[in-house]
Amino acid sequence: MRSITFLVWLISVVPATAAPEHTLLNIAVQAANWILSREVDEGPKTAYWPSREDLSLDEKCDLYYGNAGVLVFWRELHRVTGQREYAEAAQRAIDFLDQNLPQVKLYGLYDGLAGIAFSLAQETDNPQASAACSHAVDYLIQGAKKQANGGVRWNDDNDIMSGSAGIGLALLALGQEQHRPELVSLAVEAGTDLLARSVTAAQGRYWLHQIGAEKQYPNFAHGTAGIAYFLLKLYEETGESHFLDGAMDGAKYLTSIASLKPATRCLVPHDLPEQNDLFYLGWCHGPAGTDRFFSELFAVTDDSQWKSFADAAAQSVLHSGIPEKQTPGYWNNLSRCCGAVAVGEFFLARYRLNKESADRAFAIRIGEYLKSRAQADSGGLMKWIQAENRIEPENVQAQTGLMQGAAGIGLFFIHLAELDGTAEAPKRFPDSPW
Repeated sequence: MRSITFLVWLISVVPATAAPEHTLLNIAVQAANWILSREVDEGPKTAYWPSREDLSLDEKCDLYYGNAGVLVFWRELHRVTGQREYAEAAQRAIDFLDQNLPQVKLYGLYDGLAGIAFSLAQETDNPQASAACSHAVDYLIQGAKKQANGGVRWNDDNDIMSGSAGIGLALLALGQEQHRPELVSLAVEAGTDLLARSVTAAQGRYWLHQIGAEKQYPNFAHGTAGIAYFLLKLYEETGESHFLDGAMDGAKYLTSIASLKPATRCLVPHDLPEQNDLFYLGWCHGPAGTDRFFSELFAVTDDSQWKSFADAAAQSVLHSGIPEKQTPGYWNNLSRCCGAVAVGEFFLARYRLNKESADRAFAIRIGEYLKSRAQADSGGLMKWIQAENRIEPENVQAQTGLMQGAAGIGLFFIHLAELDGTAEAPKRFPDSPW
């Protein structure tokens, strides 16, 4: 029935002569048109696309809200359409990043220099982007602070979003792509520091998202799942067993705190000790992120218990009633961080990996839902209105960014359009095994 509904939707969006993938790409194009309508010119060749009105300079540049993230969308849309306007928009994004890079003060993967460097590094044929990437990497090297434990860190954060785990993953990716072993060595030093900052638990060990934090967020963006994933990638790169030991301890801890209830089986709670019965479903605090770690752990160890855990968590999402139904940890959010796109990309990745029809069908269902949630602005352009934060459900707006907004939604429709084709796989982000 879902396949029939989806076919009816495809026919209703474009003329019957158009191929389904063109229809899906058309939605990505409509997302791009709305983003372009939000452009703020900073000069004749420089621009950004504000995801919110109150963004700092760092946020205007970063991978989460800003130009580094929107640049990923422009690059992918130009790849699949060949339209010059998207290449031109990408160049304006690069100009903005190049101009403002010296003023960026944060270092993180999603909120700072590490993510900016990653995004610029993908523009391999653009000398300006390559030079700006080199400057961002230089700032990362200069910002690394030696620790008494033999490691390094950049700030008080340990996590994927802002801290050493995410920065380390970017350094690993850049070191491998650019054949720079000194970047890999710096990532290893970040891992050394993180190992020293773990907290022993009754089963395994865990990490706080930040030095001195009073509670923990154990999932991917801010907690043990993301940090353990970084340690696992370090083991794959170096073969050093203490990194694998740390990752395994993280897995033991996560499975020890995961839900045993049928409806939320193998989901890891949002935070401890306060909200141990609140389960997010997206990338930041849910299985769309945390299963990245368990999937990679299975790939490295060939131990089926980790695959079973990841599969069970995915089944909990499949039977949760989303995206049509909202749950306490799945609110009115449509984006790549917390909402529908996060889940859709997760099931697309699972389908590419396992070729299970249920995963494919669920990714398509997410696409149907996102199409139904689109609204036209006063000029007839397609936008998506959402609540970014669970604790502020009344604060709704249309956003432009990769992790919150239309760039991430458009990117998902590109990936959905290529689901059954022979196109190249989506560019792998530093924090993704898929």
